[in-house]
Amino acid sequence: MKDNKEKNACIEMIRRERNQNSIYTVLAYHNDLEFGYLSLTDKSFIFVPKKGEIIDIPLETVTNYGFKGVGTGVYGTTTTNIGNTGMQLSSTREVKAPVFYVTVGEYTYEWLAQKHSKLFDAVQKSEGKDRSKLKSNY
Repeated sequence: MKDNKEKNACIEMIRRERNQNSIYTVLAYHNDLEFGYLSLTDKSFIFVPKKGEIIDIPLETVTNYGFKGVGTGVYGTTTTNIGNTGMQLSSTREVKAPVFYVTVGEYTYEWLAQKHSKLFDAVQKSEGKDRSKLKSNY
């Protein structure tokens, strides 16, 4: 419940102080500024940290954006039984953390965000590139 109040306060602050309406807002972690809310508006990406300076990135300056998985240094092993043979197949992979990134010229801003793909979809919709209704031929 506390997170919802903080998120709503962030959205309201953006509306009042920046005169922008939030399209989509997620809880995110920035390496330097720690936890805060990353909000997409019709004009910019705005990161409001719980402590520290607000980052305002105008959309017209963004050269690239997306999400990726970054290695955590922690490994997990998955084991699967192969039929009734009594044999098992195991694979070990590095656990990845979801990172949403925004590139402006040579500099890249990165945030750890669980709802990274929904934020990406919101950016696509705001740019008129909504691909959610595309159908596969397969």
